[in-house]
Amino acid sequence: MGKWIKRLLLLLVLVVCLPLVAAAGVTAVAYTAGTVTVEVEDVEGYNFTVPLPAGIVPVALRFVPREVTSEMCEEMAREVGPQWAAVRAAFDELERIPDGVLVSVESGRDQVRISKRDDEIVVQVRPDGEGLVRVSAPVGTLGYAASALERTCGG
Repeated sequence: MGKWIKRLLLLLVLVVCLPLVAAAGVTAVAYTAGTVTVEVEDVEGYNFTVPLPAGIVPVALRFVPREVTSEMCEEMAREVGPQWAAVRAAFDELERIPDGVLVSVESGRDQVRISKRDDEIVVQVRPDGEGLVRVSAPVGTLGYAASALERTCGG
């Protein structure tokens, strides 16, 4: 094999294969934290599911604009106030409790159900008895997001 062919193959490996391996590694790391999934089922048959790696949540939180963070922190100060210790304790307990329904509310034809299943919190909303929106996220990811909010908002 000639000297130029070896260099061309090395260049090919560096330019094509190395970025693919790096992207696969980043994807694997992002998914090790689990998956945040949004599912929508429409009564007319329009359904879609969007799975996202939970590992991107910490990164995504860093890109929230300051204007949004400021408004969010004002609301958190009103709503949560000095109760951050209770929020932390709640997430610690959520990791330990067995699977099951945490909250189930029905009002007229509206239904909301929050449950824990396989170390994930699952929120299901059935507005007006039609269609379904389901969001699931790992408990650890939600706990991290709450801790990040506490740090950001000075709780």
